[in-house]
Amino acid sequence: MLARGDALRADFLKVGHHGSKTSTTPDFLAAVSPAIAVISVGAENPYGHPNQSVLDEFRGSGTRLLRTDRDGASSILTDGHTMTVHWFTQETAPRQ
Repeated sequence: MLARGDALRADFLKVGHHGSKTSTTPDFLAAVSPAIAVISVGAENPYGHPNQSVLDEFRGSGTRLLRTDRDGASSILTDGHTMTVHWFTQETAPRQ
């Protein structure tokens, strides 16, 4: 996609493959330049996801990064102009 010159700009990015080392390259992240990104990953998974190098790339990017292992389930709502993030952790999850 980068080599073809595809327009990749997006406000939201769902990070691929649980934030594995090859899921998000610096060039890809710069091209997309998301305001918000989510990594769907299980806590203490045996694969070590998300990879520290990916986290480091996001740290310097200005992107707000949510992770399901840390932040719980999340939803991003948009009206086409603004985005609203809702998330919950086990401690704040609604009781049934």
